[in-house]
Amino acid sequence: LLSHDMPDQGPDDTNQAWKRGREKWEREGIREWDFGDLPEIVPVGPSMMAYPGLEPGEKCANIRLFQSAQKAITSHLRGVRQLFMIHFSRDLRFLKQDLSLKGTQCQGAAYFGGVPGVEKALYECLLRMLFQKNIRTREGFTRHAEAVRSGMSSQARELRDQVLKVLDAYHRTRSTLHRIENNSRGNKAVLEMCALIREELQALVPENFLEMYPMDRLAHLPRYLKAVEIRVERGAYDPLKDQKKTAEVAAFREEMERLNHDALSSGASPEKKEALEELRWMIEEFKVSLFAQELKTAYPVSSKRLEKKIDEIKRMV
Repeated sequence: LLSHDMPDQGPDDTNQAWKRGREKWEREGIREWDFGDLPEIVPVGPSMMAYPGLEPGEKCANIRLFQSAQKAITSHLRGVRQLFMIHFSRDLRFLKQDLSLKGTQCQGAAYFGGVPGVEKALYECLLRMLFQKNIRTREGFTRHAEAVRSGMSSQARELRDQVLKVLDAYHRTRSTLHRIENNSRGNKAVLEMCALIREELQALVPENFLEMYPMDRLAHLPRYLKAVEIRVERGAYDPLKDQKKTAEVAAFREEMERLNHDALSSGASPEKKEALEELRWMIEEFKVSLFAQELKTAYPVSSKRLEKKIDEIKRMV
């Protein structure tokens, strides 16, 4: 519920205070930052607070009052992005060219909505990276615009090149998986391993991976995917050995899933959520150490380190 819809019905003075707050703060059809500073919270009555924020409109942005801080920030980030898109409208036409995928580079795109789908996701990802910021002042807006202007094209190409590496690694891993499945039609153990790995691949690189992962995380995906490819090839020759290693990983993953479930149901702190995210990638690095040790891990990881991290998370609020 956006706050410019009427709040829940209450005393007349509450509704009147909200109405006066809207009249004071809300504004539509904004195409540049010409409205001064925008506080994160403002009083609209003796015992009533509101949360101002931008919201994206049709080729403009609007200032709205929201009834919760979370709804305000979610909308505000997108509204700030919209103002930057208007500010850089000419530059963005050229940026789309920097994000275009060409020829044989695109084999892996077929798994993610084809070339048009990946190009669109790349563009959305770049807009979030560059412009989706919690900026509250005109000075901040101007300063950020100046800071990103000269590097937008290079950032676009860097993002595209990194994603191409992910697409290429994903294509090779899926091709290897498909080949081994075809060559092992009578081998139940190998086929079960392949089915499990397909599920893990889907979780590691879902169709919306560009929405989920920041740039620094994308850089690790090709190595994780190569580890999966090596695992499939080795597991085809010795599925029993793969099963033992898989069981070792499964114990930690199940513990992580329990912790995630508890965190969701208890409204865990941001610090605990961040620690759970760290645990997820520690487990991914642990898999590299088990299944493809020659690729090396980004940092030291072991069963003991994972147990220590899990104990640490259990003690967090």
